[in-house]
Amino acid sequence: MSDISIAIIPGSSREASVNRQLARSFALVLKEKGVGAVVIEPADYPLPLYNGDDEAAGDLPQKLEPLAAELARHQGVVFVSPEYNASITPLLKNIIDWLTREKEHNVYQGRIFALAAASPRPSLWRVFASQRCIYLNAERLSCR
Repeated sequence: MSDISIAIIPGSSREASVNRQLARSFALVLKEKGVGAVVIEPADYPLPLYNGDDEAAGDLPQKLEPLAAELARHQGVVFVSPEYNASITPLLKNIIDWLTREKEHNVYQGRIFALAAASPRPSLWRVFASQRCIYLNAERLSCR
């Protein structure tokens, strides 16, 4: 087993989502290649919609720190999301936004981020997500 570990986050909460299936398949392929991989289910880390008033009051979601701690254990993160109105899903956007507020683990520093999609037009949201990675100063892996 490799020292490398990858966290895979599906951007869809639908059980039958093709992208959730892709995330699980991706984890299996990585494990077969000797790379540690885990699918992080958003339902295990429920986060309310981001609200700056809650943040200003110091009221961060209870599951935010455990999610950030789990991501911090991995050298890479793969977001697997369908295209949603030329962007990523609201679920994934909310996760990304809340993680920018968690300062203890700073998950966007020192990790490689990759984007994957099972979508007829994944290039539309890839542009959005790529710009987001630049804004967050996150390393990104681009495969075409």
